[in-house]
Amino acid sequence: MKARFAGSHTYLYGSVLVLLGSASWSITSVLIRLTEGGTWTITFWRSFFQITVLFCWLAWSMRRQLASLARPIHWSEILSGLLVGGMLVLWVPALRNTTVAGALVLQGTAPIFSALLGAIFLGEQIGRRTVAVIAAAIAGVAIMFGSDIIGGGVIGDLLALTTAVFFGANVVLLRSGAGTGCDFTRSILVSGLVAVAPGIVTASVTPIGAHDLVLCFFMGCTQTVGFILFNSGAKMIPAADTGLVIPMEAVLGSILTAIVIGEIPSSMAIVGAVLVLTAIVVNIVGSVAESRATR
Repeated sequence: MKARFAGSHTYLYGSVLVLLGSASWSITSVLIRLTEGGTWTITFWRSFFQITVLFCWLAWSMRRQLASLARPIHWSEILSGLLVGGMLVLWVPALRNTTVAGALVLQGTAPIFSALLGAIFLGEQIGRRTVAVIAAAIAGVAIMFGSDIIGGGVIGDLLALTTAVFFGANVVLLRSGAGTGCDFTRSILVSGLVAVAPGIVTASVTPIGAHDLVLCFFMGCTQTVGFILFNSGAKMIPAADTGLVIPMEAVLGSILTAIVIGEIPSSMAIVGAVLVLTAIVVNIVGSVAESRATR
């Protein structure tokens, strides 16, 4: 009985961490809408504060083991940071070269790549329920944005799709690194460095006002918290299930936007959101039940 509960408890705990990470990221999405500065300027300062906040957190949480921070970083930690940083950088031109709705739906295909890469590299089986849940979640996101999906550019669509592939690859890295001693928290530092690079290289970082600077600080906090929660939870659940965090983020972002900014979603958007939430709840409940039944 104890072992059976341990398996379901681990899955449930990992799912909660991943969902909380998604919630934290959705706050970042809303804060971006409240900024007034240029895209690369906001990206630079958001990532700058991400690096600063994470470094302070690491220094405090590992103050008795500071030597471990200086140990050589593992290649998988670097690759994870490059993938996440690449997602952050590519997302900006993706939004500029296609519709926002189209970009969100294409990024919402991340669960497909998480599942496929998890099956190829980790040998994780893709069950019928998982396939149905992923299909329902992506359909839900598509319903949320409806006709706004049409009219995007090919380049923007490809960039948005690339972020989904990067996300899936990063999930597999996190899963494969579980129990190996790799500290993927440090990969968040790498992703921050990658994200600030375009602004520096292109010299497109302009002066920023106090209003935006405060918002960027909070974005750095919510983004860092989201990564820490997500990286911790991703090690405990299958890659396919972890990928569902992307459709979930779209739903939570829409809800928070309605509350904070006052953008009331359409009836179809509500239907799509309910479909996504239902699919994720069904998946968690079904997976926990399976875990208990097979132990």
